[in-house]
Amino acid sequence: MVAENGDVLGKSNRLTVDDAARQTLSYGEIEQLKKAKTGTGKEIIAKIMAAHVNLDEKTAFSLAKYTLRKAKKFLRRFTVLPLDVSMLTQYMLSDKESSKVMDLREEMLGLIGCWAN
Repeated sequence: MVAENGDVLGKSNRLTVDDAARQTLSYGEIEQLKKAKTGTGKEIIAKIMAAHVNLDEKTAFSLAKYTLRKAKKFLRRFTVLPLDVSMLTQYMLSDKESSKVMDLREEMLGLIGCWAN
């Protein structure tokens, strides 16, 4: 925003046009970056943000929101959970074929696991 005397008061999103044409990288190029073994998620995000035409028009809030949205999309995070008998049983009964564990309850599978050492 510009005051009457010419001083810059702050940025505004009023004149910002958010269009897909502002991103110069195509979908295929982004997919190639994702499939490349050398690029990490942070490098992909940096290349996407560098290829954005009007990134300097964004306010600090909208830039942070844009960066967070790209980070959620391109940074792959996962949590390794310890495998216990109940989780294994639930996985086998719901996702795999339950006939492989012969529909045994988790107590019996735990006992068989103890016997197998």
